[in-house]
Amino acid sequence: MNRAALVRSGVDFEKGEGRFLGNTELYEKMLITFAEQADFAPAERAYSNGDAEGLFIWCHSLKGVAGNLELKEVYLLASELTDIVRGKKGMAELSEDEAKSASELMIELHGAYERIVDAIKAAREE
Repeated sequence: MNRAALVRSGVDFEKGEGRFLGNTELYEKMLITFAEQADFAPAERAYSNGDAEGLFIWCHSLKGVAGNLELKEVYLLASELTDIVRGKKGMAELSEDEAKSASELMIELHGAYERIVDAIKAAREE
């Protein structure tokens, strides 16, 4: 796996490796598993259906995984979106500003998610 390519893509490889007690092979395996199982559709479905609770659950899970794998941009965006929808059942409960922020964050998070998945897959092949 091309470590330098991952670092350029925003992965804090050294810190992530440290979370796995220096076990590089296990850390790389978890990165690959994340990329292979990537599926943004549940977030899009929850958002489109106005399901703030479902979006919260998905984003909160992503936040945890991204944090453990040190996928910085994904972690930060998932954290922001999680905070906006926390405690809400439906998207209609969001204020106008929250709804606008959630919409913008969904776009940003989707892009960051796809970029990191692509970067991990490319780094694996190098």
